[in-house]
Amino acid sequence: MENNYWVKFWNEDKIIHCDNLQSQVARTINKVPVNEDNWQFTLSFIAKNLELCFEDNLLDLCAGNGLISIPFSKICRSVTSVDVSDVFIEGIDSESCPNIKTIIADVRKLDFEENSFTKVIMYAAIQYFSEQETILLFEKLYKWLCPGGIVLIGDIPDSSKLWDFFNTDERRKAYINSVKFDKPIIGYWFTKEFLTTSASFAGFNEFSYISQPEQLINHTHRFDLLLKK
Repeated sequence: MENNYWVKFWNEDKIIHCDNLQSQVARTINKVPVNEDNWQFTLSFIAKNLELCFEDNLLDLCAGNGLISIPFSKICRSVTSVDVSDVFIEGIDSESCPNIKTIIADVRKLDFEENSFTKVIMYAAIQYFSEQETILLFEKLYKWLCPGGIVLIGDIPDSSKLWDFFNTDERRKAYINSVKFDKPIIGYWFTKEFLTTSASFAGFNEFSYISQPEQLINHTHRFDLLLKK
């Protein structure tokens, strides 16, 4: 059965109308939005691992309100920003960033021609995809990526750290109820073995995991995955 919980959430939940851009996309610690210094460090960390340069045609999947697309448009030749939320996508000012192409679409139903992009970023969004959807997504990414291209799947919830995150009776009860009533708090948590195996069967022959530095807000329970074609 197709899971549309998160499609509805990111189009209807009141969070998307917050004044703070980080709060809009739930990039917060105990509901406090990430500060600018921390976010600039995060962007530099992402750009370094993606090896971004002016020649790149970057695909930003689940781009949200453009917090990644906009600064990276100043580094890359072009950025294609995709999100299921029309509120987010329509809020990206393409006039001030003319090399950004915006697309309102469900990534699960999206398609591009082969070898369309040199780099792909999906940050803090893989948790909204089931294991089946992740397998299909990896197959698409391999198709869309140019030979020698790089994909960064960032901020992946680590299933081995799930109970470290839900670490009190109150938090564990909230998690159990979220599963029981099919109202996920964060989404899916992944093992590295599953992601590596899925990437391998999709065609990727080079992948590595990146431990997040302490400056990143989710470093205690998330990791990044780098795929190369």
